[in-house]
Amino acid sequence: MGGLLRGTFGLSSWRTNQKEIVNATLSGRDAFVVMRTGGGKSLCYQLPALLKGGITVGGGGGGGGGGDGKGKGKGKGSTGLVMVLVTPEKVVKSKMFMAALDKTAKNGRLARIVIDEAHCCSQWGHDFRPEYCKLGILKRQFAHVPVLAVTATCTDFIRDDVLKILNLAPADVVCFKSSFNRANLRYEVVEKPEAAKESLELLASLIKDSYRGQAGIVYAFSRKEASDVAAGLGARGVPAAFYHAGQEERERSRVQQAWMRGDVPVIVATIAFGMGINHLEVRFVVHFSLSKSLENYYQESGRAGRDGKPSRCVVFYRPSDVSRQATLSCQDQGSQPLATLHKMVRYCQTMATCRRTMIAEALGERGGKGLCSSGGGGGGGGCDVCSGGIGEAADVATLDATAHACTLVRILRHLALKEQRVTPRQLVDAWRAKKGAKAMPDEIVGENDRPPKSLSRSACERLVLQLLGDGVLSDDFHFTAFSVVHYVVTGARAHALESGRLSQVSFQVRGSAAAGAAAGAAGAVRKTPAGASSERPSKPAAARQKKEPAGAGGGRGQGSSGKRRARSTAGGGATGVVAAAGVVDLCDSDGEEEEVAVRGGGGKRSSGWAAEGESEGDEEEEEEEWSGDDGGGGGGPVRTVYSSDNDSDDFEPAKPRRRKKAKTVAKRDDGNSSSDNA
Repeated sequence: MGGLLRGTFGLSSWRTNQKEIVNATLSGRDAFVVMRTGGGKSLCYQLPALLKGGITVGGGGGGGGGGDGKGKGKGKGSTGLVMVLVTPEKVVKSKMFMAALDKTAKNGRLARIVIDEAHCCSQWGHDFRPEYCKLGILKRQFAHVPVLAVTATCTDFIRDDVLKILNLAPADVVCFKSSFNRANLRYEVVEKPEAAKESLELLASLIKDSYRGQAGIVYAFSRKEASDVAAGLGARGVPAAFYHAGQEERERSRVQQAWMRGDVPVIVATIAFGMGINHLEVRFVVHFSLSKSLENYYQESGRAGRDGKPSRCVVFYRPSDVSRQATLSCQDQGSQPLATLHKMVRYCQTMATCRRTMIAEALGERGGKGLCSSGGGGGGGGCDVCSGGIGEAADVATLDATAHACTLVRILRHLALKEQRVTPRQLVDAWRAKKGAKAMPDEIVGENDRPPKSLSRSACERLVLQLLGDGVLSDDFHFTAFSVVHYVVTGARAHALESGRLSQVSFQVRGSAAAGAAAGAAGAVRKTPAGASSERPSKPAAARQKKEPAGAGGGRGQGSSGKRRARSTAGGGATGVVAAAGVVDLCDSDGEEEEVAVRGGGGKRSSGWAAEGESEGDEEEEEEEWSGDDGGGGGGPVRTVYSSDNDSDDFEPAKPRRRKKAKTVAKRDDGNSSSDNA
């Protein structure tokens, strides 16, 4: 076995648990393996397939890993077919395949069954796929054939659920689990500029300054974004190619091989890329938009540094990007997709918690203060929070935002009484008394209730995101025949906040906003407006409502409850105000991919991304339209702290209220599921 390890696979030693897993499956035992990304899962079934003979059938995962695995076996002296890799859809839908499998088993040539990405079986998992639920038929039909289930991300609870789904008796299964901590990886979050050009400049600088000519992956949200980012990097002196499921298979293969050879160092891809790709020398993985969950992020970022050398995992984060994930996450099957997105948002916004610890705890592993220091010991440098990359302590201020949270709740209650709805961005605009926003009566938002000037619009949006995640606010998704309209309403913990039963709400800002925000928020906790006298004075209520009577709808197309105008592209499927709300149209195009039309209810999108059919100039105009800050200052990431956690829904920022002539369409795709990212 050692000779095969060295001669065929070119490895000089075993990694953690590999030898034990190989021995278990060779002895005919069922096994469940949880092994971190890059830990060598493929070897655990490829080596036994070559060593013992017979046919190993692998179900799940992606096509890339299958091609790599078969190539190794046949190129190093293997004779005949030893491994068949198929999709779960093929297993459950093809009677011809199952008949062939049955014939193979009767001839005594079916050696083992492998279920890759086994966590996809469970609806409690982060990447549930319905076809996986039916793979239990394999153990029922071939009871004496050993099953090897492998995954990189799985808690004990999900493991037990998967065993039940696959018809594996827990008492007969050997379970292996290795630590999720990747000591050589450094985790960072970078504040992403609102303007597209500035974001590309920042990305290009990061690559040219630290990784010129070295292999890396940039994950984009959509096909359009992938092609645009690749073109933008190329124009800035960084050779890059794009990859997504909308390309012809031949073109995808050409791009992948060019990247593997090093002809093109950077590949910009949707999440359709990466499954089973065996490139050891990836020095960085950048998420140009945040991932939909920490579990997904761990798996995607884990494609860096598989050779054990120091590598970086960076998220480019801005609040407006959360909207795209949230609106689509509400469509996902499985358990609490919005709650898992909120954990990802917390990861991006934290300034006090070790990022490595947050990832470990999301995967069911204990974190702790020493986890990141041990990670740094591997040369990866820990994370930006623990190593001081966030900034010196003097650059970070902790604010008491209890009064601010109460004000936001009062605004929503006032609008609910008037049968009016707002998107999260409209909520922020009403709070900040932005021109054109809904005007609030003085008894709802008093002179001292406005956010201080030093608290930027971005910081206010981050606060709303945190309140949504902690259940003080809640998402309100309205579905029509072809659309999803997203609003924000009061959450389950709103009353506890107002009654004082919820502990103090704190959040942090950094950079130029810190000093001013700290001064403006001093003594902000209050039950009445008089208690917040230290905040900056705002315009008198009369001045704020000069052009619009109190209680009237301030947004375009959002008049009083008696004269609401609905601009939803799907018609009157949702009640209330939908004029400036984000609308997402969903239609399955081919069973694997989705077309997503994002319409701003007659206005420009706030998320700052160009969709299919838009020119780059349109994208830049969108960015510039809302990248400014009426209040001045440049708030940084915001962190809200409560006495207890509550994973709740997330939000989509509202669209600016300027009319747009043509609808915009962005394609999303995934090599695995119709509901996943592009």
